Order: sequence, then structure tokens, then C-alpha cells
Amino acid sequence: MIRYITHPSKMYRFLHIFLMLTFLGGSLAGLTDSEGTDPPNLSNCHSCVSTVYLTSATAGWALSSTFLNNVTYVLHEQQGVWDWEQMPITSNESIAAFAATSAGTWAIVSNYSPTAPAYRLLHYQQGAWLAHPLAQSFDDITDLVMLSPTDGWLIDDHGLSEQVVGDSTLMQFDGQAFHNVATPFNCSYTSLAFLTPAAGWAVGQNGCIAQYKDGRWRAVPSPTTEDLNSIVMVSPAVGWAVGNNGVTLRYNGTQWQVPSASQTVTASFTNLAMVSPTEGWATDAFPAYTSHLWHLQNGIWQKVSFSSLDRFVALNLSSPDTGWASGFVAQNASDPFIGQGFLAHFKHGTWHIAAIPRLPDPLWVQLLRWGAILFVLVVASLSLWMLILTFTPSVPILMRSWWVRIGFVGILIVVVGEIIWLTEPIIFRYYRPDVRVAAAIVGGCGLLIALSGIIAVLFKKDTTSLTPAARLAERADQPWPPY
Repeated sequence: MIRYITHPSKMYRFLHIFLMLTFLGGSLAGLTDSEGTDPPNLSNCHSCVSTVYLTSATAGWALSSTFLNNVTYVLHEQQGVWDWEQMPITSNESIAAFAATSAGTWAIVSNYSPTAPAYRLLHYQQGAWLAHPLAQSFDDITDLVMLSPTDGWLIDDHGLSEQVVGDSTLMQFDGQAFHNVATPFNCSYTSLAFLTPAAGWAVGQNGCIAQYKDGRWRAVPSPTTEDLNSIVMVSPAVGWAVGNNGVTLRYNGTQWQVPSASQTVTASFTNLAMVSPTEGWATDAFPAYTSHLWHLQNGIWQKVSFSSLDRFVALNLSSPDTGWASGFVAQNASDPFIGQGFLAHFKHGTWHIAAIPRLPDPLWVQLLRWGAILFVLVVASLSLWMLILTFTPSVPILMRSWWVRIGFVGILIVVVGEIIWLTEPIIFRYYRPDVRVAAAIVGGCGLLIALSGIIAVLFKKDTTSLTPAARLAERADQPWPPY
């Protein structure tokens, strides 16, 4: 048997066969790269990475929703570790609004199916989502604040509606449904802030400001006509609001004012997070997402820049030293709306880009991956056995050529690269492009080595050291005779 397979013509064929088998193993490795293997590729980052919510220093949510295999996932932080949380949303539904505080986590989902309720309110309790159907419909929910299971507010913007243009409605939740609440003027509201169920604020376009007090909304004088995009109340006597063209307002307990120390800033702030009465952070995401964050201290803004391709969308901080921001890495500078999502962690005064964990792989990908691993291990075992045979004195001297051995060594190196590629999703919880690059380099080097050995064997075949009977056997393609 050994003499038969170590016949020179057979060995050449085995080298070719094993090389083709390694190519097949590489193809199987490529097929295992499902959508769950790589970080989500965000084609519409305005809706895919909308905001970050922190319910404590080590718990929170990031609305980086991804739809995979008819399942919708959002990022959920527990004990300081982010992972994907499956939501009970069908293929006809999408997340219309999200809210998470220490009081709980809620989401409003819209349904495009004519046979199902248009909207549902989901409440996350004890590790499960509970659904509550909503009878009414909405145009575009721009902000949602839930104070308890029986009290909450949202802004329904009618800017896309044909009936009402440039207007919005404030709606209150009573435990069963949302109801329209009268406001002092027509305004396209953009942001809500509530300290208690009885004390709230709303800001919007053209600098409009409204205060909720004593069960009703009333107009409050505003020192600006710029659009206000975000409001945060630190206490009943301290609040901040930011908007377009760098507008920054501070509430002193009686009125809203432009801080005396404020400077000229051209940024259009869209997301504000305050960590103290005088310190906060904001994103600059209008008209396009930017590669920097803004730090506010005593009314003075300071730009904190990152890589030119990093795009920040939203942020939230639970303390002056702990926070998270969401965003994406743009594919190129000319297309600022498409890229791969990331999270940035603020700790000890510094922001660090953190990778988004892998999405769960479907069962067929897991089975294919383990099957590919088993396949390449079999190929490696057979190649190693053939390599060992080349060091056996009983085989023909031509098969003990170093070129034959180099060919099999190259095939083994290719297999090592394939094993690294296949096991990377199993070993590492986060996407590791450096490991993928290393696997590709190892496999590529092994391929070059294997090809050099095969080519050398084909073009440098030397039979001068063989006996006449051996040379005749090789020409006749017959099993090797005894020495």
C-alpha cells in the first residue's frame, strides 16, 4: 500500500489533491462568515445607532438595532459587559422609539402589516419583554420619556404628514394609551426632560421652550430663535439646552439665559448629557455626523477630536467619570453615513473606542463552521502522514526529495491559517481583524510554499539515481518494484 501511494506519479497527484482540498477548506471557511461573524454594517446609521441609555454605572442600552435572520437585536449592558439582546419584534415591525432609565426600559414598535396592531409598547421586566398594544398611530416619534409603567410622554412630529407640516404633538401615557395634551403654541418639539411626573420641559425649533407644571404646559420666554435639539435638567434650579449653530442655554431656576462665558461655536449640538450643574458632553451630528465630541465646562465648549473616520451619534454619562457614546466608523470620508458601528467608553477622563460584540450566528453557520474545522483537520492529518512517509527509508529515493517535503509542509501551513480563521469567531467574543489578517498571511505564505514545492517537483524531476527497473516502472506508471 505504502509503496503504491509513494510512487512518484501518485505522489504528484496527492500533492495536487491535498492542495485542492485545502482550497475547499478555505471556501468553507469563507462561507462561515455570516452576518453574525462581523460587526453590523450600518447602511442607515441615523436609525441604526440612535442613542445610548445608562440605567446605572454598569447597566444600559444602546439602540444599535440590527435585523438578522428575522430577529431584531439591541445592545444591552449588564455588569459592565455589552451583548446583543433579542427583541420580540417580527419582520414587519421596527423600533419607533426607545427609553431606558433607572425606572425601567420601554420601546415602541411600529407594524407595517395591515392585519396587526399598528403600534405596541414593550416593557422590559426581569429579563423579558412584555407587550402592550396601542390603539393609536404616530407619524414620527422624536423623543420618548417613560416615568413609570403608568406615566410617560412622547413627541409625535408631523413634519412628514400631509395634514400638518412643521408641527408636533405632546402625548401623555396613562397606562393604557397615549393621549394628546394641549401646548401653549404650535412648535416642532425635539426633546423632553422630566425630573418628576409633575415637572417637565420641552424644547424645539425656533427656540421654543415649554414648561410642564401644575398639570399643564405653558410657554417660557426663550433668548434664542435657533432650533433647540436637546434639553437636560440637572435639578429644578439648573438646566441646559443646546441646538443649532452652537446655541447653548442655561436655566437658573427662574429663566433661560445664554451663559456669560459662552463663546462662538459653529457646531450644531444634537445630543446633550450633563454630569454636574456645570459639566457635560454633547455630540455634533447635524447636518452630518462628525468625528469629535464636545466637552462643556462652566459654559465653555472644548472640542475632543478622534479619528477622521469615527462618527459619533449619541452619548450618555452616568457620572463625571463613566459614560458611553455610540457611533460608527465611516467607510470613507466622502460617505459619512455608512460604516461599521462602535461604542466608545469614557473612563478616567479618556474616551476609548470599544468594539461591538458579535451577533449570534444562525445554527447552520455554526454547523458549517465545525464541519469545516473537522474537514481541514482531516486534510492536515493526511498531509502530515504523507510528510512522515517521505522520511521513511523504505520509500523510493525520489519521494525523499526536499521539494516533496516542502510541498506538504506548505499545505500544513495553509491548514493552520484556515484553522485560525475558523476558530477566531469561537475564541474571541469581539471581531478581531488582526487575527483575520494573521490567518490570511499564514495561509498565503503556506500556499506559496506549497506551490513552489509542487512546481519544483514537476520541473526538476530527477530519475538518474533510480535503478533501471524503477525508471521503467515510473514510465509505465506501475507500482514500484523492490530495490
